[in-house]
Order: sequence, then structure tokens, then C-alpha cells
Amino acid sequence: MKIELGKTYKTRDGHKARVVCTDLKGEGVYSVVALVSFDDRETAEEYTPDGDYYDDGEISDNDLVSEWVDPLTVWVAVGPSGAAQACCTSEEIAMAHVQGIGRGWRVVKLVEVPE
Repeated sequence: MKIELGKTYKTRDGHKARVVCTDLKGEGVYSVVALVSFDDRETAEEYTPDGDYYDDGEISDNDLVSEWVDPLTVWVAVGPSGAAQACCTSEEIAMAHVQGIGRGWRVVKLVEVPE
């Protein structure tokens, strides 16, 4: 895969990496710089133009393996018995649905877990 400036990628271990430079000078084959997200901070890491963390073919958890796709988030209306009735694309829509049904219903947020 050819890494492109301005795109966001996923590392092998699931972190988000924003490419901020593809022409770094003086670092040999490591011409790509990406800011890798770790909770509340980012770390600058260097990569080959193909997204490899090491240039010797060794696999690393830091390798850039695919373009980043934001996880899907949905809100579900859940009844008193635990049965789900509606899946909504926003919390506001789900809350309006629950308010129209009656007592004992609640809204549960579901977030896709990246592979």
C-alpha cells in the first residue's frame, strides 16, 4: 500500500495514525511521518513509503495496514425486558422514540469495536 499525505491509517494494533509528511529528509527509507493516537496524546512515528515501521520485512504492531474507518456508533431503544425495538443514528432520535413509547425504556449507545 502506498501511504498518502493527509490520509489517516490504522496501525496493525488498531491505533489511528494521521500522515503529516511523506518527504522527510535525512532518515533513509523512513520518509513518512504519522501522528499515532494513544488515548489523550499523539506520538510522531516514522515509516517507509509503504507504511512499514521496519524496513527489513519484520512485522510490527506499528505498521500502517489500512485506511482508517471511523467506528460505527448507533443508539438502541431497549425495553424493560431487555428487548431492543429501534436502532437509531443519533441519540436525539432514540430519545424521542423512547419518550413516545412509555416508561421503563432506555437508550443504549453501541460503538463498533475496530478489528
